[in-house]
Amino acid sequence: MKKYFLFFLMILGTVVSAVENISIYLSREATVVEYNASMELKKALKKIFDLNVPIVRNSPEKSLFWVGQSQASAKALKIKNFSSLKPDEIILKNIDGKMLILGDRPRGSVYAVYEFLEKAYGVRFWTAKDEYWPRHQKFFLPEINHRYAPVFQRRYLYYDLARNDSFALKVRSNRYNSGAQWGGKEDIIGFVHTFGYFVPGKVHFKKHPEWFALRGKKRVPDCQLCLTNKEMRKFFVEAVLKKLRSTPAPSVVSVSQNDGLMTPCQCTKCEEFIRKHGNISDLYMDMVNEVADAVAKEFPGVWVETLAYAFTLPTPKTIIPRKNVLIRFCPGKSNAAQPVSHPANAAQGNVFKVWKKYGNPLAVWTYETDFKRFYLPFPNWRGLTQDLRFYAENGVVDVFQQGSYAGSAADLSDLRVWMLGKLQWNPYLDPRKLIEEFAKGFYGKAAPYILEYIKHMTLTAKPGTNKLLLFHLDRAALLKAREILLAGEKAVADDPVLRLRMKHAAITVNLGLLHLSDVWSDPPASLAGIKWQTLLEEQIKLLKDAKITRLAESRFTPDMLRPNIRLIQAWEKGAPPVPGYAPGTRWKRVSAAVCRRFGRYKIVNDPAAPGGAGEVLEVECTHGTWTSQLWNPPLGTWDVYVELQCSGKNPQGKTASFGCYDVEQKTGIAAGSVNAEKITAPGYHPVRIGTLTPDNNQYIYCAPVPNKSVERLRIASYLFVEVKK
Repeated sequence: MKKYFLFFLMILGTVVSAVENISIYLSREATVVEYNASMELKKALKKIFDLNVPIVRNSPEKSLFWVGQSQASAKALKIKNFSSLKPDEIILKNIDGKMLILGDRPRGSVYAVYEFLEKAYGVRFWTAKDEYWPRHQKFFLPEINHRYAPVFQRRYLYYDLARNDSFALKVRSNRYNSGAQWGGKEDIIGFVHTFGYFVPGKVHFKKHPEWFALRGKKRVPDCQLCLTNKEMRKFFVEAVLKKLRSTPAPSVVSVSQNDGLMTPCQCTKCEEFIRKHGNISDLYMDMVNEVADAVAKEFPGVWVETLAYAFTLPTPKTIIPRKNVLIRFCPGKSNAAQPVSHPANAAQGNVFKVWKKYGNPLAVWTYETDFKRFYLPFPNWRGLTQDLRFYAENGVVDVFQQGSYAGSAADLSDLRVWMLGKLQWNPYLDPRKLIEEFAKGFYGKAAPYILEYIKHMTLTAKPGTNKLLLFHLDRAALLKAREILLAGEKAVADDPVLRLRMKHAAITVNLGLLHLSDVWSDPPASLAGIKWQTLLEEQIKLLKDAKITRLAESRFTPDMLRPNIRLIQAWEKGAPPVPGYAPGTRWKRVSAAVCRRFGRYKIVNDPAAPGGAGEVLEVECTHGTWTSQLWNPPLGTWDVYVELQCSGKNPQGKTASFGCYDVEQKTGIAAGSVNAEKITAPGYHPVRIGTLTPDNNQYIYCAPVPNKSVERLRIASYLFVEVKK
């Protein structure tokens, strides 16, 4: 017995001795980022092998791992110093039994550790909450020799799921503010749309209205700038330089037009410049060049970024951008179902090639979602998997991919974020293998169904009929997609985590079906016994349980889905609350309180509200803001009304305005107003907006009109009375 005990101690001593030889060397000159990188490795070895590996600051020859830059690692790599490393470049190399893990400062060594853990031990950082950590009883170290510098120097995944600082680091996205202890971020001063940032109308319009765009016969403070105004240019240049002087180690500053109200200045000088030089882009590039010259003189090496976007998307004809100007290409697509290199998107691809000819560094801003409806299917898989390689092969150094803010409710957003992180880091990876890897790791036994779903949606994807509906919601395709995902949910029915993931994967398909009235008026066998109201409530509960509050770029909550879907699916009972319609006329109502709301208002409960809705919008007639906006009106031809009420001691005169606005055409389809005498309390009064055949480019609106005799205006609801052709 004693012999066996001594033998056991001998074995244990050998194991302990072997473990004691495993340590992490960190130079005494290491940065705080490199220290944190070594700590990440230490914690990882504990998770994988249950080893408590010490970090040592001397005698590197005694350590197995060397993390971060050091004289010892430079000597082992046979390089003089690390100044030759490219931005974010990493090195993983086993030299004489020592594992070197390091990279370019400030962030490279952190990236190198994560790359090592993935390549050496199969660790996976699927999401901010879900990771895979293998467990091993015996330590091992695979042979690794890997040196890599990312093609894209700045990488931005603009998804809510990527905003977690720790996760952003793990997917190598370097535009999130992870703090100096993790290497900070690749910042762009002003970010984007910076005319208002450097020359804000709220500050300067009153004193210098001539600095701002002339629209018609009026200077407008919240539009663009008057770019031929020399005084404004002088102020703008100095504002940029002042900001650069106050910014530690600046690298990029944005000089770009405002978003939203896109009308350029229409003054005589601006229009003369455009006629003389070619197009609007010439005028804007002339302004950008003036800033770029001043920046180059005082801050050589700093890029001046500007936008090829909207009216500046076409290249200038005579004004050539300075060499320190970074062009950010923001094309959108004619066909979101295809990559930018496809003939269907030739217009955008050709413009990109012309910008490329200037030889300036290029950046891109891509659009990877439906910004009006994050929650609908978005089968852009061809572009999603191919575009980054196209841009890499054409000299792009900076990528910004704008996605959804609907968490796991967006179309396989977990998968998209992980895959795009990998492709932004290395666009030459095989996207199909990445998709398969994530599906197997994240969805388990349901992986084949996820892959089948992606293939099915890609093959059946059809462009939408207008810009606000980028993909056609095909009844047959969605029903088949639901069948696939339900089968996947069944395959993991015994795993509550995977089952919930499959339910989330199906949200977009279910909500897509709920947007089609013919599916529920003539339901297929697969939906027999299922009520649209029940399915809708199930999806809303999933959204709320996942703490999802935003379903569009503008304010759109899960609760707003109810009236939105109800407007598509339901008809009100009885006759319309407007006289003159034949018996049996069908009609719909939606409460203004659940539509989009802007400006100053409050929601009040009024038991007398029409339809018993209770909640109405109440506004003071002190402004003209389009307070209520009903987007996505029901398709068809309708007589449209808004139900209103006003009150006061003696209300009279114009009190409310209303109409229909077309976003695509940037024009009003209908517009009108009503006097207080016609909508005075008690009761609510339907006021006719017009006969409309709205589409997804249009919205119905209602606004107060400044009127001192009116104490309050209440907007109750919108009515849609069917007009038969």
